Amino acid sequence: MITGDHEQAARAIARQAGIETLFAEMRPNDKVLKIRELQRSGLKVGMVGDGINDAPALAQANVEFAIGSGTDVAIAAGALYPVTGWLLNPMIASATMTMSDVCVVGNSLRLRR
Repeated sequence: MITGDHEQAARAIARQAGIETLFAEMRPNDKVLKIRELQRSGLKVGMVGDGINDAPALAQANVEFAIGSGTDVAIAAGALYPVTGWLLNPMIASATMTMSDVCVVGNSLRLRR
């Protein structure tokens, strides 16, 4: 299990889930590096994340599960990562998504008149 949570909380969850190997208090980039390391050792890696700060790790994993409302941001921020190694700052992706929502609502209101 790879998580950004504090080690004590992560250990409690890992114990309940029957997970023996744990990497806690990891930053998003550290998660990507750890996934690559595991893949180089021949393992297939599955990643479950919120889709916002976990976008790079989700993109690197062999199997990914983005949960919550951040899935659209994960696609914007991590789509090019496996091919080019480029990352889009999640704040930029979030701002772009917000502006898109504003445009949709604005057009809806305009069409209503």
